[in-house]
Amino acid sequence: MARKASEQSARGLNDVLGACLLAAALLLALAQMSFDRHDLAANIVPPNAATHNWIGPLGAHIANASFLVFGFAAYMLPMMLGFVSLGYWFETLSYLKRRWPWAVLLLLSCMGWLHLLDLPHLKDANSFFTHARQAINAPSAGGFIGEGLYDCGFDLLGPLGAGIVYGTLDLVSLLFLTNFQLGEWLRALWARRARKLSGATAEETALEKRARELKKQAKELQEEVERSGLGQDLQPVPEPTVRDLSVPTAKAGRSRKGSAPEPD
Repeated sequence: MARKASEQSARGLNDVLGACLLAAALLLALAQMSFDRHDLAANIVPPNAATHNWIGPLGAHIANASFLVFGFAAYMLPMMLGFVSLGYWFETLSYLKRRWPWAVLLLLSCMGWLHLLDLPHLKDANSFFTHARQAINAPSAGGFIGEGLYDCGFDLLGPLGAGIVYGTLDLVSLLFLTNFQLGEWLRALWARRARKLSGATAEETALEKRARELKKQAKELQEEVERSGLGQDLQPVPEPTVRDLSVPTAKAGRSRKGSAPEPD
């Protein structure tokens, strides 16, 4: 009974956490979608007489802070919060609760990418990136963090090298967050291409694959039998005995004949 009550309590807590995260994701998304930098006196004096943000003055401040720090990558935050909230409700997505560091890594690499894309336009007052940055009041398309990552070490690799590193981090993060088996997908793609080139049918390819799997299983079973010490009849193999043939042994019959009878 105690275990059942504990499981029900944990399930109820998960439901509450999932609902709170989903509400936070929705509030942040609405605040970002309706963001107007003229709502804040820190950006323009005087500010808008009536706040345009759908979540009010607090929503305007939260959206402004998210854009300053994360740049355009701030739009990923509501989506990530929403996916994590689903992990508290659905068992198939529960692994997202444990793999949130990979989501953080994905966010960082995306901020780096955005800053790299904005590099050629940082001093161009008429570019699309400049107008977009001004609309969200961000110092760079990647925000303070994307700009700081590049200035604190990735600039040593240059834009091309930094782009390769960011792309690798993106791929690794997505593989861990989606459970996508890249190796299996590539092998299946290669097998499909080889089948087209050889003209073999899908049934023949499946039979060949099944034959390879059976051969592999037979080899594994043979190795397991050898390790277990059983023979082909599945009986234990007796320990080998060694006899010294240099020492003569008397035959049983001759020994009995040569033995003298005991006196009565």
